Amino acid sequence: MSSKLHRERLDVAKKAAGDRWQDNDLVFASKVGTELDSHNVR
Repeated sequence: MSSKLHRERLDVAKKAAGDRWQDNDLVFASKVGTELDSHNVR
């Protein structure tokens, strides 16, 4: 996946999360911008 496409997907996730989004400057974030839980990543 290109970095541009990944950024676009993150932007969609930010909009979907609305006020719940936490901008932590992560490359891979949960649906609300927080760190991914290692139990949910494969």
